[in-house]
Amino acid sequence: MLALFTLVPGTASAQVTASVAAFSDLQARGMTLNDGRPALQGSVNLDSASGWYGGASAAQAKLPFTRTHALWQAYAGYAARLGNEGSWEAGATRYAYRGATGYDFSEVFAGVSWKQISTRVYYSPHYYGLQGRSLYAEVNGGLALANGLELQAHIGRLNARAGEYWYGTTARTDLRLALAWSIDAWSLSAAWTGMRGDRGWYGTTVSGQARAFSAGLAYHF
Repeated sequence: MLALFTLVPGTASAQVTASVAAFSDLQARGMTLNDGRPALQGSVNLDSASGWYGGASAAQAKLPFTRTHALWQAYAGYAARLGNEGSWEAGATRYAYRGATGYDFSEVFAGVSWKQISTRVYYSPHYYGLQGRSLYAEVNGGLALANGLELQAHIGRLNARAGEYWYGTTARTDLRLALAWSIDAWSLSAAWTGMRGDRGWYGTTVSGQARAFSAGLAYHF
């Protein structure tokens, strides 16, 4: 899944980048977004030297028991330095499912980064279209190995309450370990994903756990 990024003002002039990628399974927060099937994704990102950033992506998606065709994602935010090696950021993201608009939702987020470690907290008042709130927190880290090889780790915790719906409260933790290799404009990744707790997005059965192992290949413009 396309990861949001942190921009530190003053590190570069404004620029536009893009990428195309293929995944063995489109995943987010321990769940599959394409029914466990391979998916293609395209994205474009804008970085501003003033600290503002934004972007959008489109990917093949298939939510179980729906007529979903694609996932459209757009985000915007602001980031600034925090000391010599850190930064903070805040922004918002919109998720739109073509063919299953009832699952569209928005989130706001805030986070801090220090060296190779970053944290974020996301809040949505209508997670996956339901009349209830959700809070998701994550920690991400990376360790450079050699020759463009990097070890990446992620842990996230979702807590959601379905409000008027009878599904009640759900909570789960997701883990991800990956090896990423970059050479020139290409990047290749192999990842293991695990999850503990409720296996629905919001206490529903319209969801599925991500495959334990997945791979991705991307080209960056």
